[in-house]
Amino acid sequence: MEDSAGREEPESASNLAPAGVFAELARSLAEATGIRPTLQEIVDYAIVVVPCDWAAVAATEEIGPRPSRLAASTDQEVMATVADIAGAAGTSPGRAAFLDASTVYVPDLAIEGRFPAYAEAMIERTPIRSVLSFGLQLREERLGVLSLYGKSPNFFAEDAVERASLLAEHGAIAIEAELQASRAETLGAALQSNRTVGVALGILMERHDLTAEGAFQVLRRLSSHSNRKLALIAEELVTTGRLPSA
Repeated sequence: MEDSAGREEPESASNLAPAGVFAELARSLAEATGIRPTLQEIVDYAIVVVPCDWAAVAATEEIGPRPSRLAASTDQEVMATVADIAGAAGTSPGRAAFLDASTVYVPDLAIEGRFPAYAEAMIERTPIRSVLSFGLQLREERLGVLSLYGKSPNFFAEDAVERASLLAEHGAIAIEAELQASRAETLGAALQSNRTVGVALGILMERHDLTAEGAFQVLRRLSSHSNRKLALIAEELVTTGRLPSA
């Protein structure tokens, strides 16, 4: 079946055996090109194979306190409200799952005690009553968070949680692959377009026994933390022999 955009919709869990569902998922994720299409595939599958009423996934290119770089969702309006609530509350199931690389299930927001401000606002402002979040991690790198939502309490039965967990595992692998591809592409562009960056990378690789990718990530982090262009960070290293402080 095709959706309104002409894409093939994923088969529902009731129409395929579990192995078939996730074989189809793996193929779709492998065929998706780019991080944003990959994220969209994850939430599209969540709706039908878990299933759930709403889904959102966020991925980050940096190891940091919030997975805020790239995101996809099934309902932009509702998910924008959820993001606003989570930000104002300071903590939420998704944030807790991301920070701990864990699974956080809130069966009933009306009796939730771990995230009181979040739960109160969710009940007041959204139709959501159950939340299931997974921290996405691979090889000790926090990649993002997948959150699924239901409109009734105790929405996710044990088998649904198991399917969602498998989806999260597939999603983490696909996100990590796309981020690695993006980083490699960015690194190649930097090496081709800026000789100074290449020299700086060579210094870092020799001095700290890093790979080219590892050295590039050092420059990227310093650039992000200092709010200065990567090329300027590289120029300072080449000129002075020292990295600027973050």
